[in-house]
Amino acid sequence: MRHNLFAAFILLALLPGVLAAADPLDEARRLLEEGKPAAAYELLEPLLEERAGDPHYDYLLGIAALDSGHPTEAIFALERVLAVQPDHALARAEIGRAYLAVGEIDTARDALEDTLKLPGVPEQAQATVRRYLDIIEGAGAETTRTRITGFAGIDLGHDSNVNAATASRDVAIPAFGGAIFRLDDLGVEQSDQFARLLGGINLDTPLGARTRLLAGARFDQRFNREQSVFDQGNYSADLGLNWLLGQHSFTAALQYYGFSLDRKRYRDAFGATGQWRWAVNPDRNISAYLQYANLRYPDQHVRDARRVVLGGAWAESFGKGHRHQGYVGLYAGGEDNEKNLDHLSNRLGGLRAGWSSYLSPIWVLSLNASVERRRYRADEPLFLTRREDTLLEARAAIDYT
Repeated sequence: MRHNLFAAFILLALLPGVLAAADPLDEARRLLEEGKPAAAYELLEPLLEERAGDPHYDYLLGIAALDSGHPTEAIFALERVLAVQPDHALARAEIGRAYLAVGEIDTARDALEDTLKLPGVPEQAQATVRRYLDIIEGAGAETTRTRITGFAGIDLGHDSNVNAATASRDVAIPAFGGAIFRLDDLGVEQSDQFARLLGGINLDTPLGARTRLLAGARFDQRFNREQSVFDQGNYSADLGLNWLLGQHSFTAALQYYGFSLDRKRYRDAFGATGQWRWAVNPDRNISAYLQYANLRYPDQHVRDARRVVLGGAWAESFGKGHRHQGYVGLYAGGEDNEKNLDHLSNRLGGLRAGWSSYLSPIWVLSLNASVERRRYRADEPLFLTRREDTLLEARAAIDYT
């Protein structure tokens, strides 16, 4: 009797540990049912070393990883499930979804089609699998299709300083002993109303299973109502290649940018851009880019320069059907004058942010803002001080799509 009581005491002492060991799976299952995959993943991932190989654990970890933006980890976990339970229909369906998330279209299709061949798959699960197969077929058709898209728009607005000039008419020039010079009207800030026309066209055509040819051209012309001498135009064209490797895409492109003032060529830029983009999950993208350009001023070759910019951005989608989208980007770089004139060379940095929301299927509200700071490398010869520029821009619009 004493031995039985002792054994029962040991069992009772161990029971809390046994229950605690089972709790993480129950808690993770509850979190998944409540739509909290990130919390479930944080709970399960630390247990990987001791629990990997347990199909119950691996299946929950796979779902939590996939739904919280870790599709590669989900594939590893679900592969462990299928290694010991090859007829686990739900695990096979989920791994198909995971392969789809990383861009492995053919492998995803095979996994989902194999799921439908297994016995006893619930009707609701079959319907979900067929829906994903329809998505894959649509994606497959999309990757072999040439797309030509375009846009056009018009803006009306008011600019309090169309010529980006000083508010003071009298200016002291330190290089001339502080003598006061009086500026004419063109040298003092002028306000005006303006109309802006913009448009563009883009070509996207496949060259192979994972390679696409990209080309485009755009224009943006602004007309001032009275100060037409400050009418500005921006024109650009690019030609490049895009490579898709799972969740990652790489783009390399040659680019041209033109800027006109008073409808005359003012500056040309010829260069190249390399960009990497990571689709973390269907709602989130992270990107980085490097740009190089030769700046040419047709009438002022002394200002010709080389420009290099390195930047990155974070984009996120929210709401059902990605109704809301936001982004934020940072960049830094500089321009080096080709004549080694340091007062015309600068270092720069900037921040861009934006938000867009679909008000209806055809109307989109967009908000964008940017700030750029430039600091020149030497004093300006006339004013004997180092130039610093801060450029601020904000835009709010309702676009018809």
